[in-house]
Amino acid sequence: MHVPLDLWNQFGANPAGSGFRAVNSIGATALRWESDLQGPAGTSSPVFGPDGTIYVGTTNGKLRAIEPAHGQIRWTRDIAGTDFLVRTPAVADDGTIYCLCTSADTVTDHRTGGEPRGWPSSLVAIGSDGTVRWREQIRALPDLIGSANGVTFGAPRVVSDPGGVARVIFVVRYTLVKQYEGGAGPTFVCVLAIVDEHGYFLLFNRYEEQIPFVDVHGGGGLPGGATLGEPDAKGLPKSAVPCLDTPVVFGSFPAREPWTIVAPGNEGLYELKWSEEEGALAHAPTLLPIENIISLAAAFPNGLLTGTVLNAVTFIDADTFTTYLPNKTSLGGPATVAGGLRQMYFVTRYGDLIAVDSNGAVWKRRDLGAGSVAFPALSGNHVHVASTQGLHTFTLDLQNVGFVRLGNGGFSSPAIGPDGVVYMAAGTSLFSFIDAAPRLRLIQSLLSRIRVFWR
Repeated sequence: MHVPLDLWNQFGANPAGSGFRAVNSIGATALRWESDLQGPAGTSSPVFGPDGTIYVGTTNGKLRAIEPAHGQIRWTRDIAGTDFLVRTPAVADDGTIYCLCTSADTVTDHRTGGEPRGWPSSLVAIGSDGTVRWREQIRALPDLIGSANGVTFGAPRVVSDPGGVARVIFVVRYTLVKQYEGGAGPTFVCVLAIVDEHGYFLLFNRYEEQIPFVDVHGGGGLPGGATLGEPDAKGLPKSAVPCLDTPVVFGSFPAREPWTIVAPGNEGLYELKWSEEEGALAHAPTLLPIENIISLAAAFPNGLLTGTVLNAVTFIDADTFTTYLPNKTSLGGPATVAGGLRQMYFVTRYGDLIAVDSNGAVWKRRDLGAGSVAFPALSGNHVHVASTQGLHTFTLDLQNVGFVRLGNGGFSSPAIGPDGVVYMAAGTSLFSFIDAAPRLRLIQSLLSRIRVFWR
């Protein structure tokens, strides 16, 4: 299945989430500029519009547009309110920016009517000039208490063409209160939504509905894959999680055949086929069971798809949607990933950077000395990793190239521009980097010549 190699317009670079751009990136050994985001980025990561403008969402409801050469602010829009998180934006070919905005105050156990249920999430379309074009609220689902609002833990995907046609694809999770024998308890529902460029919902499909174990008193907890639950790790709070629930999409315009969408669930990954011609799913969702999945999927140009569990990864053949290898590859902790033609690069929550071959064998391993829930960014010559201590740059065989110390990192994933420049959000700032090594070598050469001259 085709994975675009020349984009970084959405989370993980492209609709497949490979985290790979086929350019040679800079060494990223020193700061180039810093730009104020007017709010924390959280796990929202920078993406690029067709004219090179950088877009970053914040945890206080803002979308920021930044000029790439010097970090100057083009515009800022309050698109969701200070109590809403703006997930990583997705930028269409015509420059329209699509943002998922979800309540920062969400409650996972809705068995009693006295608990707050959060505010409705919404999808917002913004023009490249910062004008809000439309805002569509994501519907609530009915249950015993009344209704439950959905939560978007992931970023939106976009498939588009230069003429303005776009399909925005995302996953919404609901916790509903249902009646069971002996009492009431939660039911966990996953919904796949597809929205067009006008804000019209083309699809709102429940592809998984899971009832966990419920005791005679109506008690029940979240599914095993819904929370990580491990202790604090190298500068990360227990609540820190990566950008989960972002689907993988194989599709393009013109749509000559049904698109393949891989969406996460509590019981594994689901393959759905979307027919643009029919405006509907081509058949019922197909489940690939993966035990203890943490709802993280990504696909790579080498034809593999990954499903990450708490301490390991399952490799999947993207064409057949079947397990590619008989055994999982152990990683030692929950991990994020980027992948190119052969190796896939995993970063565990505890700060291990691991290069894994397509046969599942661990090729190289490095200890970052700091935690991370950010996805790595991979180019033709470098791996860039954001940790709680700063930005790390390695060669593809994990030789150290450079490190820039920054605070509040390890949540937002780095991004690679079309010219190979690297950008990273940390705390309330966006940073751009340069490779200071050539300049340093030039200075050292000039000093050496001066010393020879004065002798």
